[in-house]
Amino acid sequence: MPTLTLEIVQKLLHDFSITANEFDAIDDPAAEALAKHQGDLYLDGLTSLSAEAAQALAKHEGELSLDGLTSLSAEAAQAMAKRKGELRLNGVTSLSAEAAQALAKHEGELSLNGLTTLSAEAAQALAKRKNWLSLKGLTSLSAEAAQALAKHERELSLNGLRQFSEAAAEILSKHPSRVLRHREDGPAFTDENGDRDWWFDGGQYLTAGAWAEAVLKSRNEPRDAECVQQFLRNILCKEDQL
Repeated sequence: MPTLTLEIVQKLLHDFSITANEFDAIDDPAAEALAKHQGDLYLDGLTSLSAEAAQALAKHEGELSLDGLTSLSAEAAQAMAKRKGELRLNGVTSLSAEAAQALAKHEGELSLNGLTTLSAEAAQALAKRKNWLSLKGLTSLSAEAAQALAKHERELSLNGLRQFSEAAAEILSKHPSRVLRHREDGPAFTDENGDRDWWFDGGQYLTAGAWAEAVLKSRNEPRDAECVQQFLRNILCKEDQL
């Protein structure tokens, strides 16, 4: 795909909302021009971003989407961390500890829903953030990374988690965001009032039976009344052991 240049940007500036997803790169003059744009920017086609372009785009004050980026250098992360407001980097699939340390300084909401793995070092850095953090793409988490993320003091989303040790589950169950409410193999942990939420695959169920039927259906297993009751007995025993 072509590069987004200043000449092309100048033709787009009359639009309040600029969508330029057909470009996989952006040169520095184009980034400088877009930074002054008063409307929203959707640049989800970008697959790379220089530190200079990141520094320019960080000055933009409208909505900015960069979900096409699959990686982010520490230098680009440091530049983008200066951006005010929400920062969406949902295409990034891996994050170095250095980049995580830079993003920890970002003061707005941060979405990194494309991450499929997270090292303990990167988790320790992100946990220092003072605002909302979304990591919905993680399907597994080590006990070390869980220990680090549990120290994050604001809203934390880990709705994609499907595999984690009992040690990680016990650690994260204490987080105020109740981040394990989407556990595939069990209900949300009991809250301070003794109530439970029953979640599966992003949906909430009003009863344990309805939740169990949804889980069994996803596994192509029998879901008659006896199977549902047996499944619930097994799950509740597992949770009580945590």
